[in-house]
Amino acid sequence: MTICLAIIMFELTGSLDYLVPVIIGILCAKAAAEAVGVEGTYELGIAENNLPFLDPKKECHVDAVAEDVYAQRQFTVLTAYGFTVGQLNQLLQEMDVSGFPVVNTLSDMTLMGYAPTKNIVRAIQVAAAKDSRVHFDTAVRFSAAPSTNLREGQLEIDIPPLWRAPCCKWEPECPVSRMLYFFKSLGVRHIMVCRRSRFVGYISKKDFVKFLA
Repeated sequence: MTICLAIIMFELTGSLDYLVPVIIGILCAKAAAEAVGVEGTYELGIAENNLPFLDPKKECHVDAVAEDVYAQRQFTVLTAYGFTVGQLNQLLQEMDVSGFPVVNTLSDMTLMGYAPTKNIVRAIQVAAAKDSRVHFDTAVRFSAAPSTNLREGQLEIDIPPLWRAPCCKWEPECPVSRMLYFFKSLGVRHIMVCRRSRFVGYISKKDFVKFLA
C-alpha cells in the first residue's frame, strides 16, 4: 500500500526521476517506525482525540469489575413521570451527553430503558407539530400509562415509541474482560449496570476505552 501511494503521488505530479529513492526512503521510515513502536498515525490520532475506538485485537489484562469503571461518578437519570418540556430542554442544554438512563422513580431506581438525546428532541418536535398547545409547561412521560399527578388543564405528551433504545445490562461484579468482549463483538455503545433491575451505573464506550488506556 505504501508503494502504491508513492506511485500515485508521482504520477499525479508527473515527475518519476526520484521514484525509486523516495520509495526506498518511505520503506526505511516505515520499518524504523515499526521497530520503535506498533502504533501508527491513525492509532495516535485516535488516542489524541479520545475517540471511542476499540482495537479488535485488544486484550484485557486488568483485574477489575464493572463498578470500578464508573467508581465515584454521579449520574443524571430521567424518571418516567415528573418532567416538563421546559425542564428537559434546559437539561439538554446544560449537559452534552448522548442520552440518559430512564428509571421508574428516584426511590426505587428500577431501570426502564435508555433515552438517546436526539430521540427525545425529535419526540418533542413531533408532538409540538401535531398539537400547537405543547409548550414549556407541558408534562412529558416515558411510560405508556398516563400520569395521575397532573395539574388541572395541564397537557401531557407520551413519547415511549421514540425514546426506547436497546441496551445491555450487567451486574456491578461483571468482569471488565467480559465487557470488553461485548463492546467488541456486539458493537454496543453503552452498558447499563444494574443490581436486581435497579440502576446503579452507566458505562459508555468512551469511558470504557479511557479506563483501559
